[in-house]
Amino acid sequence: MSVNIEVRGLDKLLRRLDRIEQMPRTTAMNRALTAGAYVVETNAKLLINTGTKSGNAYIRGGKTHVASAPGEAPATDTGMLVNSISTYSPLGAMNTVVVGATAEYAVYLEFGTSRMEARPFMRPALQDNLDNVVKAIKNELSRALMEYGI
Repeated sequence: MSVNIEVRGLDKLLRRLDRIEQMPRTTAMNRALTAGAYVVETNAKLLINTGTKSGNAYIRGGKTHVASAPGEAPATDTGMLVNSISTYSPLGAMNTVVVGATAEYAVYLEFGTSRMEARPFMRPALQDNLDNVVKAIKNELSRALMEYGI
């Protein structure tokens, strides 16, 4: 799944950034995109780690665990899923930042399977926080412009 965000006035901003000789615009853009991506990463982790889950309860290892119900973000158990969520820039990709989970089962939780309904956590982390993502991108771009007196 990929998401494209349209930022109005980006052409004007990029022209202003081109005037900055000390800092390539890709640096400013990557910093801005990373700031927005961190909003998604943080919220995906919060969705998993917080809130009451209403799925089945079971005992494993002497501890009671309440699973998530279909449609809820997964309930944390070992912490592996949360720890696998990260933000990165793919090598060689300009102006691209990715937020993803590397746990093998992450995709099955996010989209479900033929035997299990989805427990989405990445899509809601983005969809419910789009305004904050855009705000983080704008703030970082503004900071870059101020940093270089533009």
